[in-house]
Amino acid sequence: MSSVVVDAYIEEAGARHSYEAGLRQRLFELLRGGGATDEQVREIARELGFDPSGRFQALCAPAGAWSQGQLDPLHRAARQLGGTVQCGLHGAVLIVLAQNVPTAKVVSRVSQLGGSGVLLGVGLLREGLVGAEMSIGDAERALRLAPGGGSGVIRFEDVWLQASLTGAEQRLEPLFTRARQVARENPILVDAVRAFSRCGFTLSGAATELGVHPNTVGYRLARWQDLTGLDPRTLPGLLRSVLADLTDPG
Repeated sequence: MSSVVVDAYIEEAGARHSYEAGLRQRLFELLRGGGATDEQVREIARELGFDPSGRFQALCAPAGAWSQGQLDPLHRAARQLGGTVQCGLHGAVLIVLAQNVPTAKVVSRVSQLGGSGVLLGVGLLREGLVGAEMSIGDAERALRLAPGGGSGVIRFEDVWLQASLTGAEQRLEPLFTRARQVARENPILVDAVRAFSRCGFTLSGAATELGVHPNTVGYRLARWQDLTGLDPRTLPGLLRSVLADLTDPG
């Protein structure tokens, strides 16, 4: 009789495992496809243990670094964290969607299972299923900023500006063309702009960092303005100057 019970349990557990895997795939498919407001998403989220109106946070990793066999240990580990955590491979990424679990715990556990070369993008903590969709997008955008072959944790909150600009290069190109050209031809001028922005927007602070006289920094900033038409002493001019440097594909 014990043998029959065990066999029945194994069969039931296997069926439930497959069913939940299908639900996860459908949830991620809908969330990544802009279907966060679909009633079906709410039903699936509830069945997977989420509160649809709660706060969600997503982590993403390149799918190529994860095999299907690694997901079972990840699921088991996720159940030990408290709250609700669901993970699965979808397209080119591994998605980990968490609710009511400290970010550090999720990052630590995924990093342990992924090994020393693991690369993770971490989205913002956001409200509701629309927030879950956006957090997945945050994490994916953060991943795109990783250098080739890189590893580590990239948080959207730390790279939000560059991550938000990713994909808008063609639209923004005319704003930065001249500044990028000047920066490539005059690296000491762009170094002065960078130092000025990092050192409290003071000539003395920038001069100390660069090891030159404050008047030299002032001259270089003025020269930058002459050549680019951007005044780094004003907010619009400084933003365009710095963004031209940060978003330069060259």
